[in-house]
Amino acid sequence: MARRAGDSTGRSRGYSRRAVMRGGGTAALAALGGVALHGQAVAKEGPRPAYSPAHEVDPYVPRPNPTQYDFSVEATTLDPDGQKAMPGVTVNSSFPGPEIRVHEGEQLRVLVQNRLNGHPTAIHWHGLLVPAGMDGVPDISNAPIAPGQMYVYEYPIRQRGTYWYHSHVGFQEQVGLFGAFVIEGKDDPVRADHDAVVLLSDWLHRSPEEVFAELRGTSAGVAPAATAAAMSGMKMGGGMAAMGGGTDLSDIKYPSFLLNGSAPAKPWTLAARRGERNRLRIVNAAASTYFRVALDDHPLEVTHADGIAVQPVTVYHLEAGMAREFVYTT
Repeated sequence: MARRAGDSTGRSRGYSRRAVMRGGGTAALAALGGVALHGQAVAKEGPRPAYSPAHEVDPYVPRPNPTQYDFSVEATTLDPDGQKAMPGVTVNSSFPGPEIRVHEGEQLRVLVQNRLNGHPTAIHWHGLLVPAGMDGVPDISNAPIAPGQMYVYEYPIRQRGTYWYHSHVGFQEQVGLFGAFVIEGKDDPVRADHDAVVLLSDWLHRSPEEVFAELRGTSAGVAPAATAAAMSGMKMGGGMAAMGGGTDLSDIKYPSFLLNGSAPAKPWTLAARRGERNRLRIVNAAASTYFRVALDDHPLEVTHADGIAVQPVTVYHLEAGMAREFVYTT
């Protein structure tokens, strides 16, 4: 797991993905119960050395501090639903990746070592206010991290809320390189007995490169006009294909949907007692699935959307699109 400086145990709490797959599918969130969630206290920032006025007006000057994570991006084999082992990409051999949890106002440093063989990588901090060079979009905000190289992402935490991080190289996100990013506010009005992130995702038993090639009609020996009818693993009940308009980027039939990297056969759970207040930070990390989130007919009070506090509203279910983040209390 990611190691934060100052934590002797080494534990932590915890080309374009949007152009690849959109829309499609609906899955329900299973009821929670069972194993309790355990976390590690967030490291406090230590005393800072004195700085000149010139430094004080520049918020992006690197400052050594204990809020540090070490990420190792590695190729691995994943079988989250127990049905088929598939090549994956993970951070520190964890799927999903280690949760980052920091305080508003801290300076964050993440050391990312690329241990992939022959493939670059990068990490995008979805929804965070960061300097352009820290944004992790290869060849746009900075260069990708070459194999065997390290890149240091460092920036001040200037907001609060629930976000996530993911790769912006090829299909690395779709095969495992993503994780939660939680920023605790200085004066959070919400008080809860349990605070847990719920990462929702979809999972293929095929190479996403292969699926994408079929969607585009560029597979070897497959004509674009014939792709919709011939494609294996695509849902043909709707989308552009059913309307005679060819394939659509949402025409993907996923064999599994995951909750914090676990399939329904062996679900992730959170233990809670009657009368306790629970905060669930929902992140849709799927490539091409809308999730209808519900909790066994329990009312859910929505307090945040995409990291921003909203006027609380009570619902019994809510549809979350790709890359959206919501915070519920129940």
